[in-house]
Amino acid sequence: MNAPWPRWAVLRSEQIRQLLPPEEWGPWTRADQICILSNTGTPSNDHSAHPTDLPNFFHCEPHLQAVRKRSKTVRPDPLRDLGLCKTCGEPAERLSTFKAPPVMCVQAERSNSTVARLSTKAYCTDCNPSKRPFCTSRQCRATGERRRVQLPDCCSYTRNGSRLHCAQCCSAKRARQRDEKNQTVASFAVQVAIKGRRQRRHQRRLQVAKLAREGFSELQMADQLGVSTKTIQQDRKALRDRTRNAQATNARRGAETRRRVAELSAQGHAPAEIAKQIGRTYSTVRHHLRALSNKPTD
Repeated sequence: MNAPWPRWAVLRSEQIRQLLPPEEWGPWTRADQICILSNTGTPSNDHSAHPTDLPNFFHCEPHLQAVRKRSKTVRPDPLRDLGLCKTCGEPAERLSTFKAPPVMCVQAERSNSTVARLSTKAYCTDCNPSKRPFCTSRQCRATGERRRVQLPDCCSYTRNGSRLHCAQCCSAKRARQRDEKNQTVASFAVQVAIKGRRQRRHQRRLQVAKLAREGFSELQMADQLGVSTKTIQQDRKALRDRTRNAQATNARRGAETRRRVAELSAQGHAPAEIAKQIGRTYSTVRHHLRALSNKPTD
């Protein structure tokens, strides 16, 4: 791991005087308070020697602004200004080319950057995209393109740290997961809608049954419930079918219970014993016994 940068290397030229005492300025003290562009061809009409403008160290303000208009300036970055990798935040890889610290200070002032940022690459050794292996997934092999793999934790493919997939494969994986999630959400919404429609139908049929017992006509029911008469007819038919089915089921169960009561009574069992064996109440058994005793014989 690279050694941490001194404070004079991670601050901009205008911050040096504000945040550091003079004894910690380092190579910034090499400035002689004369603009280094005084005697060179610049957009300024005055090429004679003249002093720098505070808080600058090597330039006057007109010359500095003219240089920044012609050359590229950088935006502040909390990681890169400290010489750290912009991906993981670890110390970034140093540049192989070496320049004297005063020269780097001049470049930092011109580009509105820091010495640490100008002396390092954007990534550390582990995060450098040019040093990652190539993607070996089926999709990339089919297209014949060579793409670098992504960093760990990019998606579920790279979460185990093997880094076998490129950005295109990870995007395809995320798209499939998003489609599956959307399908799940849509299916859940359909189920909720169906359940709500069934609940509303059930409540409406309860109201239809109540209004029918009170003597309302189908037209009056439709007006009161805000539906068509055809819906009221369908609801009444469903209620009648349900009633007939319930009555038929109860009749079958009653006949089966009466048959078993008759068999056990013929075997000499008492009503209390019969009720215990068939899982019915004593009153139910007595009811069936009275019905059997009153049944006319052929």
